[in-house]
Amino acid sequence: MKRISNRSLSTWARRCQLIGRRTASTSTSTDADVIVIGGGHAGCEAATASARCGSRTMLLTHKWTTIGEMSCNPSFGGIGKGHLVREVDALDGVCARICDKAAITYQALNRSHGAAVLGLRAQIDRQLYKQHMQNEIGSTPNLQVVEGEVDEILVESQLEGPRVKGVRLADGKVIRSKCVVITTGTFLGAEIFLGPERIKSGRMGDKSSTELSRSFSKLGFALGRLRTGTPPRIYKDSIDFSQFQAMAPDKEPIPFSFMTEQIWLPPEQQLPTYVGYTNQEVRKRAETHLHENEHVREETRGPRYCPSFEAKIIRFPQLDHRLFLEHEGLDSPLIYPQGMSMSFKPEVQLEVMRAIPGLEKIEFSQPGYGVQYDFVDPRQLKKSLETKKIEGLFLAGQINGTTGYEEAAAQGVLAGINAAARANQTGALLLSRTNSYLGVLVDDLASLGTNEPYRMFTSRAECRLHLRPDNADLRLTQLGRKHGAVGDVRWKKFTEEARDLDRLRELLKGISMPRNKWTNVLKREFKSNGKYVSAYEMLHRHSLTFEELKEFCQEEMKPLLEKKKLEERLRIEASYSLNHERHMQKVAEIEREASVELAEDMDYRQMEGLSEECAEKLCEVRPLNLAAASRVPGITPEALVVILRHIRRAAIAEHNKKASNG
Repeated sequence: MKRISNRSLSTWARRCQLIGRRTASTSTSTDADVIVIGGGHAGCEAATASARCGSRTMLLTHKWTTIGEMSCNPSFGGIGKGHLVREVDALDGVCARICDKAAITYQALNRSHGAAVLGLRAQIDRQLYKQHMQNEIGSTPNLQVVEGEVDEILVESQLEGPRVKGVRLADGKVIRSKCVVITTGTFLGAEIFLGPERIKSGRMGDKSSTELSRSFSKLGFALGRLRTGTPPRIYKDSIDFSQFQAMAPDKEPIPFSFMTEQIWLPPEQQLPTYVGYTNQEVRKRAETHLHENEHVREETRGPRYCPSFEAKIIRFPQLDHRLFLEHEGLDSPLIYPQGMSMSFKPEVQLEVMRAIPGLEKIEFSQPGYGVQYDFVDPRQLKKSLETKKIEGLFLAGQINGTTGYEEAAAQGVLAGINAAARANQTGALLLSRTNSYLGVLVDDLASLGTNEPYRMFTSRAECRLHLRPDNADLRLTQLGRKHGAVGDVRWKKFTEEARDLDRLRELLKGISMPRNKWTNVLKREFKSNGKYVSAYEMLHRHSLTFEELKEFCQEEMKPLLEKKKLEERLRIEASYSLNHERHMQKVAEIEREASVELAEDMDYRQMEGLSEECAEKLCEVRPLNLAAASRVPGITPEALVVILRHIRRAAIAEHNKKASNG
């Protein structure tokens, strides 16, 4: 694939060179339908989603070689995060398929807690992932990559309000478009912290997007400041692994993508993870140098659930903290020490890490460092991830205050689909809390905002028993197809599997007999009470297998019973079927609450019966509806009743006023 520098932009604008072939430009008014800024996880998903939807898409990035870079831990998934990856895949996103081409260790979390909270997770080969992602980007029709630095968002005034019209690059070149998706990650106004040193950068060796941050301020967006960090990278051959506990890969790996039929790397060839602990000597060495660490002294909020080592010893000084040694690739000489993010001076980091048993002789390939960056208050977004202030401008990823590859990728695919929809003047894809974790994520951000890097957990979803990894395609793929985001290959596979599931479900529910008869037929002991039980119920209650069901089936159905994947999916579905009615009641309740809108200028301090603490929190967050208010930490059910009472009184007063005037 040919890459384009700033110098050849005018040539591209005239010729509109598409991936793998050349075609004449069909537009004189814009250089692209959608511009995506940033080649990280959000940017890659946004660009490919927009292109899949048929929009002429341009991915603008500082360097082609950093597209698909895993800046921090080379891993995907986790509790809640794995759900997001499956949902991205259900919308025909790319990260799940690419993870399955580059995974070197599958270790699913929460296996014993049920399928609803199963945390799909895999360690990824950093270089393989980047290689496959760049191949994906380079072979996507309608998608063009341009190397350049964006300094300014260009906006034009219209009767309906301001609308984006393109971007200006650092060298002064202007690129025009109908929509712009900004996915700058941690690069917006970013600084790296290394001991007392501060460097203008969003990642070691890469430039900060300083001018773009100023452009947001000039346009009137409210910005905040967050921080994150990364640990040092350790040479593998300098570690004594005998001092750590090995964690073997899963014997039965669970892939991320619904399209993956077979894991590329057999379990016996996958690499283990190693677990160890810090000690009080490690803490003492770190505490000696805390006063030198400017990153820690800053008041900027860091990630609560993935804190730096400095934050751990400040908050929990008496604890020995766990760390994981994870491989950066099959052939990589480096180990990633998860849990040891730090920003001390390099020599101090080495001193601290060498106090851990097994790491006494380690050498670094690079030290850890802290990053501080700007983010846009996500309460300025619509549920489509388009900004309320400027039509056609979309934001996705850490620029919205989130943390992690998974949250970024999920926002990216949604923003890309909706940017294409806006460019094509079609309806937006709007997800809800009741049909997806992505809907939960967007609703939390747009309704409540955040003052710390937002991380997805299963506990954030009210309908988590329904929003499972196994049914993400049944929940979202048809929606994605409706909006043009799901390609023919996936759609064919999905419709065939959905049809087979329907046929098997009907078959299983149609086979029903008393438990004593099940005992006689299957030669297995079941508690006999004369009650009729369907094969669908037996599937999960008594681990009935498809093999045992064959004698009850017509000949044409027997091939379906050979499909182990379908058997597992139906077993999971059946096990949660009793919760379905309860789930539907919860959905109705959430929708009722969400329909009660709260005015942005509502004066909570004047509400009789509302505590000062609740009033203060509500004034700070400014939730847009009652459902969002219920999720504000510290807001009690009594407070919600006070708000409802206030709204009803106001509605009655308004009604009486109109009646008297009429």
